[in-house]
Amino acid sequence: MRIRIMLLMLGLAIAPADAATLRPATVIVVSNFSFRPSQFELRAGEPVVLELRNESGSGHSFSAPAFFASARMDARSAALVRAGRVELPPRSQVDVMLSPAAGEYKFKCTHMFHAMLGMTGTISVR
Repeated sequence: MRIRIMLLMLGLAIAPADAATLRPATVIVVSNFSFRPSQFELRAGEPVVLELRNESGSGHSFSAPAFFASARMDARSAALVRAGRVELPPRSQVDVMLSPAAGEYKFKCTHMFHAMLGMTGTISVR
């Protein structure tokens, strides 16, 4: 058992770093009827990973059409965004790597009544 743990640690130490781990991450936790944080700030043109973590047992979305339309994304991240939103299955995490453009953007969950129940927020990019 001890040898397996040491081999695992050695493998992690020499494994090449994933591109997502090299960029700062902004974690948005999604739960039933809330985003945490509901307001956050990013730097214009600075690459960042949005870690969208759905901790609830039901699906949600992170919808920010103007934000995603103005950001630069690689093909993998762009494929995760459909019609300006990212769908988040229950108990899942979706990472979107992007470089945001300056502006103030609104986001919300587009599932029925979720925004009305508080699933909204603001992204400030300066």
